[in-house]
Amino acid sequence: MLARLRAGLALRAASTRATRATATAAAAGVGAAGALLLAHELLPSATVVSRAEAGSDEEPGAALLAAASRHVPGIEEYTRAQVAEHTTPETGVWVTYGKGVYDITEFVRQHPGGPKRIMLAAGKGLEPFWQIYQQHFGEGAAETVAAHLERMRIANLVPGEDDEEVLPTDDPFASEPSNRHPSLKVWSKRAFNAEAPTDLIGDTWLTPTEIFYCRHHHPVPDVDLDAYRLTIKGEGLDREMHLSLDNLKTLFPKREIVVTTQCGGNRRSGMNRIKKTMGISWGVGAISTAKWGGVWLRDVLRLGGLEDEEGAALAGVKHIHFECADKPFGVSVGRRKALSHRGDVLLAYEMNGETLAREHGAPVRVIVPGYLGVRSAKWVDTIVAATEPIETEWQTGFSYRAFPPNLSELPEDITPYPPVQELPVQSAMVSPMDGEEVSADGYSTWGLDVKGYAWAGGGRKIVRVDLSADGGETWEQATLTSGAEQPSERAWAWVLWEAEVDAPTLQRLAAKADVTHTPVLDDGEAGAPGRWITLQCKATDEAFNTQPESPKGIWNLRGILNNSWHTVRVKLPKCNHPDCVGLHCCYMPLADEKEVIDATRCKENFCKANASMAVLAGLPEPGGTHKEFEANLKLYKEAIELHNPSVLLISGPTVEEMEEGVRLATEALEASKKKARERESDKRREKAWERLQKHGGLPPAGKPLAASQPPASTQQNTQAALPEGWVAIQDKESGQVYYHHERKSLTTWTRPK
Repeated sequence: MLARLRAGLALRAASTRATRATATAAAAGVGAAGALLLAHELLPSATVVSRAEAGSDEEPGAALLAAASRHVPGIEEYTRAQVAEHTTPETGVWVTYGKGVYDITEFVRQHPGGPKRIMLAAGKGLEPFWQIYQQHFGEGAAETVAAHLERMRIANLVPGEDDEEVLPTDDPFASEPSNRHPSLKVWSKRAFNAEAPTDLIGDTWLTPTEIFYCRHHHPVPDVDLDAYRLTIKGEGLDREMHLSLDNLKTLFPKREIVVTTQCGGNRRSGMNRIKKTMGISWGVGAISTAKWGGVWLRDVLRLGGLEDEEGAALAGVKHIHFECADKPFGVSVGRRKALSHRGDVLLAYEMNGETLAREHGAPVRVIVPGYLGVRSAKWVDTIVAATEPIETEWQTGFSYRAFPPNLSELPEDITPYPPVQELPVQSAMVSPMDGEEVSADGYSTWGLDVKGYAWAGGGRKIVRVDLSADGGETWEQATLTSGAEQPSERAWAWVLWEAEVDAPTLQRLAAKADVTHTPVLDDGEAGAPGRWITLQCKATDEAFNTQPESPKGIWNLRGILNNSWHTVRVKLPKCNHPDCVGLHCCYMPLADEKEVIDATRCKENFCKANASMAVLAGLPEPGGTHKEFEANLKLYKEAIELHNPSVLLISGPTVEEMEEGVRLATEALEASKKKARERESDKRREKAWERLQKHGGLPPAGKPLAASQPPASTQQNTQAALPEGWVAIQDKESGQVYYHHERKSLTTWTRPK
């Protein structure tokens, strides 16, 4: 299989490059033979670099791929800007790695991780993606990857070419981090705000640092780590402290905790569909999870003299402020959350086992589990114990207050509406994405896999996630996976979940779908007309809080706290059946048209026979004819011959149902034939009697005989048409005709009845 894949990739890549070479030759006026020679010359060697040939001190896999992506003399060269123009199947899908440019158009469909993931790199470099998916460098994998790179190589990057924007030195954003991951969904560059890529969210419980969502309000500070000091001061403290990063690491025990942080505006786009709100129109990716390392805030405050929550209360301390290097940003949390042994507020200097990145708050940030993300302030340089909350836009201003749905403008007095701290229960789907189309294989056989996350503020554990595939009419429970075993009341991280909408359910929903439907998608665009189904999910936490059905009732002008049912619309494949009935089409979009037709005819025959049997059963005597029942029997038998259980729709008949139809039709046919014979016998009897009355008269009734056999002087009249079992006897002397039943031991002559 691998050999065939490699051969196919080589042929496709070679064909692509040869086509370009032929076109180049044609433009230069070279003939066909010359074009082929030119194409051959332009193709780099397809020899796969081995680990031994790589010869480097790097990790063997990385060295192997570096060697495979080295500069190749004598081939085309492109800039990064030119590569960025090739991002679709129409333009060709190009990527870069090392010093090479690669045409991956034909490989996209066969990418082991699926086409969506590899398309995130279209027009870009592969390096930042492979930093996350380092299996490309693993034992056994690197050789295969190197072979693919060799075969898909079309050009070199221009040596030393650098298309990155160079910002002026007096620009406040000039020193922004330069290695941001290209898959982030960027909403603004100044200040930088980006969602985690939805396609990658559910791959691991911990979000890789490179794709952790970013919510910045100002330029990213560049803090001198050596000069950094964390100041702790305020009410109730014995002394003001100034701690270096090294002090934090050596004076206090290191703690680690897995926490999900979510922007208060996560899923704001859902509220914007109701009515425009303020702020970034976040989708479902303004949320991420990491393992944070650092020291408990309560331990640091205890060193300064605030022993516990009770002591802080006696000192008049009600709030703990966090002032930050990106002035004037600052937030605060209540005394109980900051000092409680169950609050778990952390001063973090590590993220996912590595030194905290500058992008995410280095050298020190605060992590406030269970609260909205803005409370987990980055670049913290001062902590203040105070009697009142900090006076900043992000704490006492309007930005993070949840106003009621009837307010469409900011009120003059915002104090009746308290700032948000803990977040409500939340869930969302990350796969499929809104507007996706179900594959034909998924529709007919495999079904549709659905994945997502669920989380509740305040440490409340998720106990259930429900999924509906019919717009909320019916529900099934999803399977909770990573994060499901977190402790009660301290479940600070999300739970990942998965579910399946099986193929029969998709087919049943397709039969009810309106093929003219054009839903409005999350991006505001209308979906193409077709058969669409609506997926919805909702979570329930351990306090049995659940999500509201619609954002209408929780809409607010700031667009925060949208935890309504998450809705994703997916399109079912087009019908390819020639007899498609349109509005309620339930035919199946398979590649084999004969299977579609046979399955359809099977269902049609069965339904037609059932309907006919019902009509015939309701007729008065004598009922249906045997020809009608024969026709129904034929329909049932043909349905059995056409039946294919792997293709037939869920609404179609089973073999048992069709066999039962055969049995009932057979019994009805036999009963019909018997009734027909009886009717024919009655008709013959009536005709014979009429003839006898006309020609021979009635015989004497009950004439005594010595025996049941007729007298010797009589003979059988073989001309008369009599009912079955009767014979006519004529006396030659008198000419009188008598009647006798052959199967009865009669001692008297009698007339037939």
